[in-house]
Amino acid sequence: MPSPTSALLPVANTLAVGVRSFVLQQYYTFEYDLGLWAFGAVQVIKDRRSGTLKTCKAVEKTRLMDVHGTGDRLRRLTEIQHPMLLPVTDILEDSSHFFIISPHAAGGDMGDWLDRLASDEEVIEEETCDLAESGGLLLLWVVLVIFVAWGCNLANHDFVQTLLAEDVECTAPLALSHPWLRNVLLRPGLADDLAREDALRRLACYQAALLLVPVEMAHRDLERLLKDFQRMDQDGDALLASRLAMQLLLARRGATKRGSEVAVGVCDVRGCGTVDFSAMAAAALMADLLPDGFMKQRVDDMWSALQQLFFEAYGSDDGMVDRSVVLEKVSNSVGGLLEKYGDVEFEEILGSFDDDIYQESFQSRLMDSAGHGTPMALFEWGFLAEEPDSWFASLYRSCGQPMRRREAVRC
Repeated sequence: MPSPTSALLPVANTLAVGVRSFVLQQYYTFEYDLGLWAFGAVQVIKDRRSGTLKTCKAVEKTRLMDVHGTGDRLRRLTEIQHPMLLPVTDILEDSSHFFIISPHAAGGDMGDWLDRLASDEEVIEEETCDLAESGGLLLLWVVLVIFVAWGCNLANHDFVQTLLAEDVECTAPLALSHPWLRNVLLRPGLADDLAREDALRRLACYQAALLLVPVEMAHRDLERLLKDFQRMDQDGDALLASRLAMQLLLARRGATKRGSEVAVGVCDVRGCGTVDFSAMAAAALMADLLPDGFMKQRVDDMWSALQQLFFEAYGSDDGMVDRSVVLEKVSNSVGGLLEKYGDVEFEEILGSFDDDIYQESFQSRLMDSAGHGTPMALFEWGFLAEEPDSWFASLYRSCGQPMRRREAVRC
């Protein structure tokens, strides 16, 4: 079905006030003008029967290519009822205009709000981002802008369906983990090429750690880690905030505070402040590698420790390991837990190599694979927030964190 706006021609910014119409005055009283939207004036009106405020968007018929067809499509909007969407409650028309009536959300301009948050280095609480009826205009508006502005393809269509799913609560971290947003890397201060290089180095560490977990971690330890992870995942989105992941490591694995910060920081590949179970397992192994008093912060230092352990664990004296040997050893009960609950595919990870794995090319091969075989794989498609000061980049960086000053963990 065509979009309700597909038959509309953009309106010039010449309308200073809302439209006064007899049709509107039968049911509503005028309150005040809000300004303009893409296709006309916007005003706040009051329902004569209930006294509740509504938002009215006017569409001028002279600017439509198909008045009858557009009217039919607009009226279908009133049939859309969803607990996470702000509804269109009525469509009225007179001889010159359509009027789209919806509940009024008095939160002000979203762009101005995001600018204020960015200038204060504050973030948005996840509760504020929910698409509930009481505040639906905030993120319904965001979803529609994304959906229309970047085109309707399978990826962002599935993203919108994920946001609106009624059977599963879509938390902010879960939405940010969707493949359509998988390429967005949240490393403030790094240029795009450096941010991608940084993500690939972290991915190499993460993948190397996953290949080591089946031979370095006992089944009971990984099983206990899984139970603790599930217990702490109170919203059921299969993700933990980084601070909770650090607490889990400190409480259950006896790691140092600094070691936990570094390990979780490395496994938070994209910098969005959450880890899934596969990253949790990789972080647990990394934390065990870090000695007391470890103060180094570079990802390269973690890679050196992981690479050394990998070739020691798989019995190499000459810097070369047979790929089939690795595949055989990861195919145990520990590897089975990672594949079942961490969505890890060891055969796909090892598909980046030929028959032999050489020490000098170990990191570069994993970086080239970009996380293939793991839930963190980067893609060649998807939304890319290339403008660091864009409103969406600001929103993306702020979702899913408590309202407080940011405290970056550098590693």
